[in-house]
Amino acid sequence: EMAERIDEVREILSHVGQVSVTGEILPSKWMKLVVNTMCLGPLAMLGLTMHEANKLPGLREFVLKAGTEALNVGQRRGYAIQPIFGLTEDDIRETNRLLETLFDKLGADIGPAARDCVLQDHLKGRYSEVDLINGLVAEESAANGAAAPANAVVTEITAKIHAGELKPDPANLQLALELVAKWYVETVQGLMRRGRQFDLGPIAGGSSGGDVGVARPLVHLCEADGSHVVQKDRQQVGAAHLRRGIGHDLEEQVALGVAAAHLP
Repeated sequence: EMAERIDEVREILSHVGQVSVTGEILPSKWMKLVVNTMCLGPLAMLGLTMHEANKLPGLREFVLKAGTEALNVGQRRGYAIQPIFGLTEDDIRETNRLLETLFDKLGADIGPAARDCVLQDHLKGRYSEVDLINGLVAEESAANGAAAPANAVVTEITAKIHAGELKPDPANLQLALELVAKWYVETVQGLMRRGRQFDLGPIAGGSSGGDVGVARPLVHLCEADGSHVVQKDRQQVGAAHLRRGIGHDLEEQVALGVAAAHLP
C-alpha cells in the first residue's frame, strides 16, 4: 500500500520537477543542510547573490570549508553521502569534488539573480535560520571534541548583523577569513602549551597555497605576536587528505589546516 502511495506522489510531483525516491531520509536531509551551510549564511552576510559572491577571491574556499565541516558532522552521525538536486549516484561516486559539484549544481539551478532566504531575512530585519544550520554544525562539532571554525564564524557574523552591529557587505568575507585565521593561531598556541608542535615557517617563506584562504592572515597574525612553531608529524597525513581538509579530532583539524597552507 505504501509503495503504491509513493508511486502516486512521484507521478504528481514529476509534472513540476525531477523526482527521486529514497529510503535514506535523514542522510538526504543532512546533505541539503551541508549545501545550506555553504550557500545561505555565508552568501547572505555578504549581501550578494551566489553569482556575485562567486567573483570574490577566497569565497569559494571559505564556503567549501564550511561544507566540509558539515559533512564531517554528518559522517559522525553515520549518514552516508546521498545524491540530491537531481544528481545521480554516478555523479557523486568516487569523486574528490563532491562539495564543488553540489555548490555548482545549485548555482546552475537557481540562476544568477536569485537572492537566498537568509539574505531576504537580513534585508527585512528578520531573524534567520543560520543558528539552526551553521550554528548547529559548530555546536555539534564542539560537542564531538572537534571544531567548525568556518561555520562558527558565519554564525558569529550573522549574529552581529541581527544585532545591527554589521550590515550585509562583501567586506565581511575578509572579516570571516581573519576570524578563522585567528582561531587557528589561538588553537595552535593552546596546543603548543600542551606540548604539540606545528610549523608555520614555510608559509611566511612564500607558500602560495592556504586552507580556506587563511594563509596570508594567518601569517600576518603570527608575525604580529612573534609566533613561530614547528610541526613534527606532517608526513603522517597525505597531500590529498590535507587538500580535503577533513579532520574529526581537534588536534588533527589544526594540523591539517596548518599543513594545508604549505601545499601548492
